[in-house]
Amino acid sequence: MPMTNNPYIAVIAAMVLGCLMYFEAKADFLEGCDPSKAEKATYMVVMTDQQDLIASIGTAIAISPTQAITAFHVVIDAPDDPDEGQEFNLYLKPDLLEESVKAYTLKEDEDLDLALIHGDFPHYLDFHQEIPDAYSSVWSIGFPHGIAKILNKGILQALQREEYISTLDIAPGSSGGALLICNDGDFEVLGINLRAYPDGYAFSISAGTIQYFIDEL
Repeated sequence: MPMTNNPYIAVIAAMVLGCLMYFEAKADFLEGCDPSKAEKATYMVVMTDQQDLIASIGTAIAISPTQAITAFHVVIDAPDDPDEGQEFNLYLKPDLLEESVKAYTLKEDEDLDLALIHGDFPHYLDFHQEIPDAYSSVWSIGFPHGIAKILNKGILQALQREEYISTLDIAPGSSGGALLICNDGDFEVLGINLRAYPDGYAFSISAGTIQYFIDEL
C-alpha cells in the first residue's frame, strides 16, 4: 500500500502543517519581538477600599526597577505614602494567580491622566525614543476587564509628539497599559493607553510626554 494512502501519515502530516501555520501566524503577529519581557513588566492595578471591596482595576507597566506608569483615573484616591492610612489601598499583581504587592503613588497629573507608582519591579521596559512612521504596527498589553493579560496588535492612525491614535482595542481594565512598538527584537514603550473612542480607535499618550511628566512636573 502506498504511504500516501496511510491514514495515520495523513493525520500526522495535517498536524505538522497546522503547527507550522500556527507558528507562522504567531511570528507575523509579533514581527520578530519576544513578548515575554513585556508580559513580565506588566502588572494589574487593583484599588480597594477599607472594606477590601474592589474600587478600580487597571494596568501598569514597569519602566525602572522601582517605578511603573499607569493612568491617573485608575488610581484616583490611591495612597501617596506607604504609611498613611488612607481610604483606598493600591495593590499590584504580576498575574491573576500571583499574590498582590502593596504600592503607592509618587506623583500624579489629572490633566495628563498619568500616575507614577513606586514598587519593586525585577522586569521593566525601556522607552522608545523616536516618533514612528504613520501606519506602523503597534501592540497594547493589559488586563481587559481584569480577566487575563492580553497582547493585542493594531496600526497607528495618527501621531504627534504628545499623543497617538491607533486601531488597538482598549477595553476597561486595559487603561494604563503600555503602547508597545517592536524595535530590533525588543518591545519598547511607545506610550500609555488611556481610553477608547466610540468609533473603535484608542488614544495613547506618548513616551516623550511621560518622560517629561516624570522628570519635570
